[in-house]
Amino acid sequence: MWRYIRRGKKKFVIELIDFAIEITPTESKKKSMKDAKRYILNNWEGINNLFGEEKYRCSAEGHISHILSDRLSSRPMGWSLIGADEMARMRAYKANGGSIKEYYRNQRIEKKNEERILELDKRVVNRVKRTYNNIDPDIMIDMPYITKTEGRWLKNMLSNSSF
Repeated sequence: MWRYIRRGKKKFVIELIDFAIEITPTESKKKSMKDAKRYILNNWEGINNLFGEEKYRCSAEGHISHILSDRLSSRPMGWSLIGADEMARMRAYKANGGSIKEYYRNQRIEKKNEERILELDKRVVNRVKRTYNNIDPDIMIDMPYITKTEGRWLKNMLSNSSF
């Protein structure tokens, strides 16, 4: 049956399962075979994709464990989250054929760029602060609706309050 499934011959698979169901003596076995037939037919495309083109397989978990445990657990020491993350990234980069010098150089360039952006942001904030520091506080606090005549209740309330 697997040979027919792998070759994509759905008709032969159906005939083979139907024949097996016919010659099965017990009803419970027939029911389970019908369920299996329904499962195979409902998942025909997925099953065919399994046996289709060559799939890439890897042992990622074993490689990750080997790369990380070699450095992180072989030497008894405490690791911060940031330190463990950085060490894991460097070990993976090296395992993938990268140069640690190049990795370090790229990290320094990224850090300098971040510092430049933060410095620029700080300058912009300081420039905005300076414009507000040069404004007379009496002008900023002036409430123009106190001098107007309409809305007498609001004017009286504001005049009598501590505002």
